Amino acid sequence: MEKIPSWQRNLGGYGLVVQDGNLNLTTSIKWMFIFDIQETMSKFYESMQNADDEIDDPWELFDADEFCIFSSEYGGGVSCLGMRKAGGIVRGEKPWAGEKTGPCYGGIEIKRIASVYPGMSWPLRYIAFAKAAKTKSGIFADRESLSDDALEQYRSKFGRFQKKPFDNVFDPKTSDPNDDCITYSPHYPNMEMVDYLYSFDGSMPAYYAEMRANYDKFVQAISEIPKGRKKGLWKKTNKSNWNYESIKEYIDDSCSMIAEMIFDESLVV
Repeated sequence: MEKIPSWQRNLGGYGLVVQDGNLNLTTSIKWMFIFDIQETMSKFYESMQNADDEIDDPWELFDADEFCIFSSEYGGGVSCLGMRKAGGIVRGEKPWAGEKTGPCYGGIEIKRIASVYPGMSWPLRYIAFAKAAKTKSGIFADRESLSDDALEQYRSKFGRFQKKPFDNVFDPKTSDPNDDCITYSPHYPNMEMVDYLYSFDGSMPAYYAEMRANYDKFVQAISEIPKGRKKGLWKKTNKSNWNYESIKEYIDDSCSMIAEMIFDESLVV
């Protein structure tokens, strides 16, 4: 079994936000993203104290726009991943658009993935691997589109994992329907490397709980209104709803929009 690289085991300086606060998956995309706590905290306090008239209230700092403190442009968001259960409908312009992916061994489809720093998407992949391992399955590449960078990752980095080939759902060769999946290679022969389910039988990495705890500490820290603050957005903070529970719920609910923003800003896989 391939071990998680040592540098990916110590992520104490990062927080992890998961859409809706859990990893329960459906055939709709669920997002998660990693952010640099120090950079994000710094941007938060800078924005709260020096906000201009364009920002009406502190909640806008969590919205997916130019003021978002999780923006990768500010050094906050560092990586994001969108995933869903097999069986979802494929969108886009591929020949199989509008069709379901197929059973695909009951795996997890990695719909979107990006990072600001090379390699920082891998901690999220290992979380997806661990989630899939609970059902004795694995992960597979997006059936809608793949960047050249993503293809190179599957070509050069995934040889260390266990893999099982998919059977073309439109022209099956085996009697087992569980391996049926939309495959790229009949249309794109150079993409054979993504027509597999990849698996890693390790448990959930310890950094998952650590980064989730760091996220809780981050929310707790920003929920505490400093005494004597009389300028910037501190003046507009409503003490009745500016608290840990409300802030965490707002960020969790906004996770998909924030993560997609990070994806659009970040091109490295």
